Amino acid sequence: GRNPATTPVSCPIPSDGSYGGAMGPAQFMPRTWWDIENGYGYKKRVAKVLKYVLNGRSPSPFVNLDAFVGTMLYLSDAWDMCAGPKGFSTTFDRRSCTAAKYYSGISNTTKKTLGKHMRGYGSSVAKMAQRFQKDIDILDL
Repeated sequence: GRNPATTPVSCPIPSDGSYGGAMGPAQFMPRTWWDIENGYGYKKRVAKVLKYVLNGRSPSPFVNLDAFVGTMLYLSDAWDMCAGPKGFSTTFDRRSCTAAKYYSGISNTTKKTLGKHMRGYGSSVAKMAQRFQKDIDILDL
């Protein structure tokens, strides 16, 4: 229900005066949130999870609750994709893989691209998660 000509998204493209990026606080790419041509995306899944909250309203990547429920679903999907017989077995590697998929796109499964992002962005996220876990463990004593 938003006007695409006036709704700001990330990644302004100054050369042509338009925008070409992610939407809302969780930074969903438009086709990840809802692929109109194929009729699927996180919008539909968020609606299913939040049916008791939405009261007939359509989920929006610009609404905090909707956006972060969508993020939870997205990261859960990525976590599952990073496991399994051909996946990663250590928590650190699964966290790196999940973060890399978040950064580069959940369906971006080429080993070269995924490996690059796992060594960079993914590894830094997994290291931060380890530090957070140490703090949590201290609180649990």
